[in-house]
Amino acid sequence: MHGRGRAEDIILGIDEAGRGPVIGDMFMAGVLVRKEAIPQLIKVGVKDSKRLTPSRREKLFPQIIRASQCVVVVRFPPKRIDLEGLTKLFIEGIARILNHVTKEHGCPKEVFVDAVSNPAVKNIISKHLCEGSKLIYEHKADSKYHVVAAASIIAKYLRDKHVEALRSFYGDFGSGYPSDPRTREWLRSMGGKYPPIVRLSWKTLKRISSKGLGRFLGESSVDP
Repeated sequence: MHGRGRAEDIILGIDEAGRGPVIGDMFMAGVLVRKEAIPQLIKVGVKDSKRLTPSRREKLFPQIIRASQCVVVVRFPPKRIDLEGLTKLFIEGIARILNHVTKEHGCPKEVFVDAVSNPAVKNIISKHLCEGSKLIYEHKADSKYHVVAAASIIAKYLRDKHVEALRSFYGDFGSGYPSDPRTREWLRSMGGKYPPIVRLSWKTLKRISSKGLGRFLGESSVDP
């Protein structure tokens, strides 16, 4: 745990975007706000990013920046996701966000994190907290706490822009999610030779092409 003093009126929300896609980076965002700024986030319409249109997220992005004491973004490319796995990188992302916030702004009173399924993650995250900081680690935290919703909007907006840039270069692969027929068709069109924007460890590729993963990661590969 960090030993630095706690800033009584600031709270931190952390969320990610791009955990599940087979294409593109995963983005993690931390939004640090004073508690008094929460009503302003509510007033402008901050809510879980999945409940907002892309244009609405784009409009809220600068408003969240202005209302925040600090916004920290971490991103992980497919190669690191394949080699290290999502859980390890999720923990690393949170640690990097916490370290930056603590160094620049002191220790937040409360840290809100949108939980993942692995039950061991909470205890590992706790080791990176300042002494006395409270961790609120809950599933669907982005729909319960506006500070996490703000982080979800930041991460999702940047992920959206990232995907747009990739599509402009590699062609229209759809959303990048395995459930998207356009994404699956684009992957099939690669003939087993995938560019570096593709997460080779996703079992989606094995279902699409017998050549997909065998020569890269072996038949035991599964979605992290």
